[in-house]
Amino acid sequence: MVIFAMITFDVYHAPFYSGGSPYAAAKAGTFWKDGYLVGGISSGGFPYYDDFYLVELDTLGNVVNDEIYLTEYLIDVMRSLFVQEDGSVICTGHRYYVYKSNVSIILKYDENLSMVWEKKISSPYEYNFSIPFHGGFLACGSYGTDLFFEKYEDSMRIWNRIYDFGGRENAFAGIEVPDGALICGTGGDHDFLVVRIDTAGDTIWYSVWGDSLWYERITGIECVLDGFIAVGTKKLVDTLGDTSYLYLAKIDPTGSILWEKVYRVNGGNAVGKTIKITSNGNLVVCGTAQWSDSSRMWLLTVDENGDTLWTRILPSIGNDSAAFAFQTPDGGYFIGGTAYSGTSMYMHLLKTDSSGFIPQKVKEKEKEKTMICVSYANVETEEKGMAILYDETGRRVKIYSLKPGRNHISLEEFPPGVYMFVVRTKEKRKAIKVLLLK
Repeated sequence: MVIFAMITFDVYHAPFYSGGSPYAAAKAGTFWKDGYLVGGISSGGFPYYDDFYLVELDTLGNVVNDEIYLTEYLIDVMRSLFVQEDGSVICTGHRYYVYKSNVSIILKYDENLSMVWEKKISSPYEYNFSIPFHGGFLACGSYGTDLFFEKYEDSMRIWNRIYDFGGRENAFAGIEVPDGALICGTGGDHDFLVVRIDTAGDTIWYSVWGDSLWYERITGIECVLDGFIAVGTKKLVDTLGDTSYLYLAKIDPTGSILWEKVYRVNGGNAVGKTIKITSNGNLVVCGTAQWSDSSRMWLLTVDENGDTLWTRILPSIGNDSAAFAFQTPDGGYFIGGTAYSGTSMYMHLLKTDSSGFIPQKVKEKEKEKTMICVSYANVETEEKGMAILYDETGRRVKIYSLKPGRNHISLEEFPPGVYMFVVRTKEKRKAIKVLLLK
């Protein structure tokens, strides 16, 4: 049964970035050094059209470095980015040629945002995103009407897989898990799709579900204590026009659907985009919601039952669309998307506090309790659960199972540095800062 959620709202403003161009858009973002890295597109006009655009920001939103990668007579559209263990950046997207076949591209940049290498694959193969994957990364998308994955180790292709689940499949997001990965998108006849694969790329299970009168897709997925929660969009197309909802579903470890819920703001249309776990075990979800006669970026937090904790509408100078959101080390949130005004569009980036509000002034950061470790960590809990380890860029590096009592966790495989444990049980959630020495 689908449950409809009632929504309240708050409204904010924020800065814009365009790379000196009247046309720019944010597509992906992540922690980067001591601030943030945002990727998207910037258009320099004829003969450059759209190009990959990377912006490095400090914690206050000031531009530290930005690069536009100009390509003549080409349209380059970035879809995703992530930071590797060595600090380099993997970006994935599409390249549209004038009077030629289109290709998908993967580009690697060093920590100075200089390009290291570029890989291409021609239509009908298509990359939509890449994620870290067990010693390398996984590039995911489609081959015609089938799913298509390739594993890379740096610039070398290790293997590829094509999956036909009997419908029209495409992949839009994914997440690495200890025994492989979860990939989500659309399958069947415009239905929801989640696939679990092992480290060799073989299918463990897949789930396709939905309603025949709706267009449905999953665009993000996250691990929770007893399964996964996926976010997407549920859209009804009929003679009266489009009706769409932000959609959440709880999935158990075997792929069975435990619950489904949909969300809107004051009866307006809504679209789901990304979902990330927070330090207290809740989830932050971003999407786009119709507000009055325009669209706005929408940020909300929910618990593991999908119940809304709070929700914020983030207005702009015209119409907005959200691309991503994640929690920052200070407990706040970083949100990115695109603002449209007249014939121009801009990167729209916001930083909020832990309640989704934009602070009027920067408060002095509270001192954090730090666990100092040499080669292992002792994590105590009163009941079984899990500990998720993040590195200082915010990248999840490993998930550990916990038993009641003291858990002796080896950290020998990781280099020295600052990490964060998020410890989660059914009753408690806590974050522990870790200083790992060697």
